Amino acid sequence: MRICKICGEQIPRLENHNGKEISLAKRKYCIKCSPIGERRIWRGKEISKYRMGGKRKILEPIEHICKTCGRYFKAKTRNTECTTCSCARKRNERKNKAIELLGGECKICGYSKCSRALVFHHNNIDEKEFQLSNKWQLPWEKIEKELNKCSLLCCRCHEEIHSGIQTIS
Repeated sequence: MRICKICGEQIPRLENHNGKEISLAKRKYCIKCSPIGERRIWRGKEISKYRMGGKRKILEPIEHICKTCGRYFKAKTRNTECTTCSCARKRNERKNKAIELLGGECKICGYSKCSRALVFHHNNIDEKEFQLSNKWQLPWEKIEKELNKCSLLCCRCHEEIHSGIQTIS
């Protein structure tokens, strides 16, 4: 038998609940500490309850103003930035880190004024596992592995390579 992590009592393997026999074999807490259908414990900590008239208070989304774009958005947390701006900021941080990893300028002409004009060109299309532009949320190790197969180019040189006008030396 398993032992409850809170009260130390033994947890039975099976229990009759509303006329049905329920397996308690995988439970970490007994029925007294964590009743069936009620989530009192989360990651080993007891959840604080908001009681009003015997009912649990449901947190309503609060309207916030995004510190980046100034747009109104609703969230249950105290975030000061909307998810659109948060994702864009994280994506730009990852791209700037990748640009620094590959030298910070176009491999052909040396352009480095605007990071939005710099692109990652796969040297061998057959080795390409994924397109970097829409996979910035992946773990950095996978991105770095893919970056090692790329060259950093400005958008103009990149288009000239694909048109056959220029080659990477």
